Amino acid sequence: VQPGEVAPDFKLPSSKGGEVGLKDLLAGGKENLVVFFRPGSRFTGGDVQELRAYAKCQSVLEELGASVVSISMDPRAISASQAKFCKADFPLLSDVTGTVSKSYGSFITLDLLGESVDRKTYIIGKDGKVKAVFPFVGFDGTKDEIAFHLGQVALALGGDPKIAIQKVQPRQKTVGDMLAVLGVNVPKDPKSPVVR
Repeated sequence: VQPGEVAPDFKLPSSKGGEVGLKDLLAGGKENLVVFFRPGSRFTGGDVQELRAYAKCQSVLEELGASVVSISMDPRAISASQAKFCKADFPLLSDVTGTVSKSYGSFITLDLLGESVDRKTYIIGKDGKVKAVFPFVGFDGTKDEIAFHLGQVALALGGDPKIAIQKVQPRQKTVGDMLAVLGVNVPKDPKSPVVR
């Protein structure tokens, strides 16, 4: 599936209960839908990182007019458990047979592990057409690569990638931050003495 093409329709079991279809998601009031395919529980470490990153960035994507949904081959019960564990407030859909993943070109067969979902992200407009496609960072993506990926998704939605990146990977605390917590006044001029 490429930009400009109509996104394949689907209806899948949701981690939130019931079944959810593409038409339902597009009718949800947002201008865009971010659909990210993930391998699910077969690749627990990377999958958890990816889900947590999207959960942290969900508010940024929503402010940019997009709702979020994830698709994997995990059964609904596992998806519901993962959603709770990763604090993901968006639906995790269960494509147990891989049919939807195949229709989007997000299905792969790995030599040692067999069939799986390939990590890809699609932005779908309210008209049902694909606006953008992002290959993901691979099964061993680092936190920095995942944050950069979400920055690119935010950019495609018209947002500032830095905001998305900071949501996923907040700035590290500095010595100045820690001194401020302790009530130490840190002068702007490094030659000035520290004042309490």
